[in-house]
Amino acid sequence: MVSENQGGHGPDYPYAKGEGKEEYAIPDDFHPEFVAAVQDAISRVPEGHNGVWDFGVGLGRTVNLIPSGWRFVGVDVDPGAIKKAVELRAKGGHNGRRTNFWVADLTQSIKQGWALKGRAGLAISSRVLQALPSEQSVEGFLANVRYVLAPGGMAVITAADADKDWRAKRYAELNGGPPKTYIANYAEALELPENAGITDWPLHLFSQDELVARLRDARLRADKVFRYTEPSGFDHLRRRGLELTYVGAVATAV
Repeated sequence: MVSENQGGHGPDYPYAKGEGKEEYAIPDDFHPEFVAAVQDAISRVPEGHNGVWDFGVGLGRTVNLIPSGWRFVGVDVDPGAIKKAVELRAKGGHNGRRTNFWVADLTQSIKQGWALKGRAGLAISSRVLQALPSEQSVEGFLANVRYVLAPGGMAVITAADADKDWRAKRYAELNGGPPKTYIANYAEALELPENAGITDWPLHLFSQDELVARLRDARLRADKVFRYTEPSGFDHLRRRGLELTYVGAVATAV
């Protein structure tokens, strides 16, 4: 049975505050609901499977949520992000944990020598599903998540919320109906200004039910779903009070 938690953020929740020119800045820290979901998943990892994969690792900050002594593999399609993750590791930013970082397109098969099948105890993916370029790429991405997990391994997956995110609501307002689950160019579809800092970005929107169904199709059973809201990474959207809402799940590999 799927249980649900909902979270917002309080006045002390930290995030990057860009000044001057329009730049994108990810939150400085993880939302408490996301941290709680990762901790819950860690508590249920099968014994002897202390390997962790982060799909869409960015700068590698999730490594600091993982117990010391566990092995961490971070993968991202952006070489620049991986370079910065490696630099951060060299500066001691990963607290001495064992880490490996790879550049890879995670919508394609990762059945390679470094992607060992069924060995990991935990897989994490935050804010990635909504940015994948097609419906088929979502299937490929989740298949890769399942590929690395041992039976009984845990996954924490988040995506843009089709029910509560401001982008879903704006699409409905402009089009007189509920949002599509996939928008090829959401800057154009949502009539965002040209200086919004978003160029030809796709957007997948996931209801709770759809996220659970997609995970089930990938042989990942959603045990708990959660929501959280955080500030946008774009200055002009924050100034308008537009925040991002995510739906997530803690799931077990079956």
